[in-house]
Amino acid sequence: MITQELRIVFVRIEALHPPLPRFEGTQLHELFVDICKRHSFETFELLGDRGMTIETEDEREFRLERERLIVSEYVRRSFNLVRDDFVDMFERMSKKFDIPIHVGLEIQIRALWPSSGERGAYQLIRKLLSIKDDQLSFLGSHDMDLVGVRLCLTESGKEYEIEHDLQIQPWPLDQSQLQINSIAHFDQPVESPSVFGQLVDESYQFLLTKVDKFIHALS
Repeated sequence: MITQELRIVFVRIEALHPPLPRFEGTQLHELFVDICKRHSFETFELLGDRGMTIETEDEREFRLERERLIVSEYVRRSFNLVRDDFVDMFERMSKKFDIPIHVGLEIQIRALWPSSGERGAYQLIRKLLSIKDDQLSFLGSHDMDLVGVRLCLTESGKEYEIEHDLQIQPWPLDQSQLQINSIAHFDQPVESPSVFGQLVDESYQFLLTKVDKFIHALS
């Protein structure tokens, strides 16, 4: 059974924007300096006139290209702080290059969820799938230790649709924990930092509420 709340370990957000002209002069260096007024990054890599990557190794990355923005972080602090930082960097970048709208927003959140027993996660997946080892062997596997489940869901009833790609499996490094990987695809245009933050929160709440109830129903 589930013994604790989930722990967010990774967040990645990708958004598309109208193609920008090739970057010139010190534009990207200026954005880097502006971002570093509030956020800590160790390295800056210029991708020619196509964009830049700034990062702190094994912690966070901000990548800007002419048609997309990607930010990610291995989470070791409050999710709310991560969200607020992402929103701030999104706002600084949008203002710098006068980007009025973003589309194709994709938000990935990965979490670990402790369960009881050395193979508690394995037991939960086995219960979910109701597949026996001899049945699984037809697919070429000999046991279910690392077998998981993938659910593709469409959430409607709002002004926009959300497509959830939800993957659940035992964590390979510790089978007492479930690894939850949730990727949300939004068809909602993002026209402001506040909308950006709202959609990040929606992805997070999907894990905290709906996935929470789903996992607890299994345990």
